Amino acid sequence: MALAGVVVSIAAAVLAASSVASDAAFGRGLLELLVVGTPIAAGIYALRAPTNRKFGIALLLIGFMWSLTALAESSSDVAHTIGRLATWLPFPCVVYLLLAFPNGRIDAGLDRA
Repeated sequence: MALAGVVVSIAAAVLAASSVASDAAFGRGLLELLVVGTPIAAGIYALRAPTNRKFGIALLLIGFMWSLTALAESSSDVAHTIGRLATWLPFPCVVYLLLAFPNGRIDAGLDRA
């Protein structure tokens, strides 16, 4: 899982950095690396403790989903469309993570409401 996270993070950073001017490439690549890599790294760390397993899985899934946003920088029409559609994912994902912390899922009943 860690190797897949590293590969996806680096691929997203390279794709984002290659699509902008050379003076802004490092910053754009670093930003994309942090946006994708941080939730993946935190998810891998959270998987170490059995009590945080569900939250770790949620972080991993969200990190991998966020890597799709790098496709918005692609010159291919289909990849660009997928990337633009994936840019709608971060807001609901952050809301879910805030509501699911620390249990890894949203509780039923009054807590869900």
